[in-house]
Order: sequence, then structure tokens, then C-alpha cells
Amino acid sequence: MATYCAICNKKAGILGRKQIRDGYICTDCFYKCKLDMDMSCFSVNDIKDRYRYIEENREPFKNFIPTIKIARLFEVDENSKLFRTRKGAECFKFSDIVNFELYEDGDAVIKGGMGKAVTGGLLLGGVGAIVGGVTGKRKQKSVVSNMYIRISLNHRWVKNIRINLIQTQLKRSGFLYKEVKKSCDNIISVLETITNKQRGEEVAVTGTVSVADEILKFKELLDMGAITQDEFDKKKKQLLEQ
Repeated sequence: MATYCAICNKKAGILGRKQIRDGYICTDCFYKCKLDMDMSCFSVNDIKDRYRYIEENREPFKNFIPTIKIARLFEVDENSKLFRTRKGAECFKFSDIVNFELYEDGDAVIKGGMGKAVTGGLLLGGVGAIVGGVTGKRKQKSVVSNMYIRISLNHRWVKNIRINLIQTQLKRSGFLYKEVKKSCDNIISVLETITNKQRGEEVAVTGTVSVADEILKFKELLDMGAITQDEFDKKKKQLLEQ
């Protein structure tokens, strides 16, 4: 019995189809989703929402103008507050970043992100200047076989993205490793700058809300007759000037 795609109603061949929560989708519809992950947790409505998301963001993503480029690994549009891992890849907002980690041969050697400073690492020279911590306590091997940066996201469709840096054995003393490490340091530095700015914006918003709450409290005291209009005005001025 033939199986049909739950999205386009075309035949979904046994080799290319992907199972979703309430049926199957064909190869074409899967590629249109632009999701490299297990699809079984998504429903037909989820897939349609994903298509709408892609269409709604086509123009902003198309107008992505990188102000920072690091090798062919990472690009940032500071004006639009967007980033992507390579040209043509899906763009994400600065505010989507939850945290980031650098993995070296299976070990997390650098951690950073919203709500915490970068820890670990031995970023010597270049843009990054982070010394000590986790990596400083580890005995470094002379050869590295695998290195990547994982960025965790607060995003409906993509929970994390991975920037592969090393996928074959390289000597730490070699030219190629040093060039890759330089790009890695620069990416980590940019990610730390982005998350620091986001953290600063959140603190600013929180501070504004606290002042507003304080003014509201004194307004309630004024309405109750507990303080005079003159006392309220003075306190309000004092709070706004903090």
C-alpha cells in the first residue's frame, strides 16, 4: 500500500521519507524544512508552522550583511543582531543564544553564555585573552583529533548548532592547528561580546522596572494620604535620577 506525504499528498518513497508524529513526509518536504534532526516529534501543523517561519524570515535573512567574518565558519550582522555559521546558513538572533562551549576531544574546555562569564580555556593572543580555568588544570595532549564549538539556543526549531573546527588529527605545534585555534579564539571572543551585551540589556530593563515599581509604591502612599504631593515629587525625581 502506497504511503503519501502528509504535507503535499505526493507519494513518499520508502527510502527518502521521514516519519513525523502523525504520518510521513516526502524527501522534498523534508529538505524544505531545513532541519537536520529527528522529525518524529513534529506534527503536520508543526511542519506547516516551520514553512511559515522560513517564509516570514526570508527577507531579513536575505538582507543579512555580515560586519564580522571569521574564516568560513562564523558571520555576524551587528546592525541586525543576527549571526550564522556560514554563508547561506539559517540566521539566528543574538537573543537566541543561551550558552556556548568549546569541546576538544570530547571535553568541554570553555563554557560561556547568558548569566555567566567565560570559564576555562587557554586563549592566548588574538581577539580572545582568556587564561587558566578548566583547560589550565588538564594535561594537554600534543595531538588534537576533534574540536568544535556548540552554541545552545532558545529557539523553537533549533536547540543547538555546531561549528566543526577540527575533524582529523593535528599537532598542536603545527601551522594548521594554530590557524584553526586563532579562528576558534575569535569566535569565542565574539560570542562572549554578544552575550555580555545581551546580559547588559537585560540588567538595564530590570533596573527600569524596579524604579517604576518604587514610584508606584510612593504613588499609592500619596493616594492614601500618607505622604504629601511635594514629598512624592521629590522622591520620584530622586528615583529617576539614579
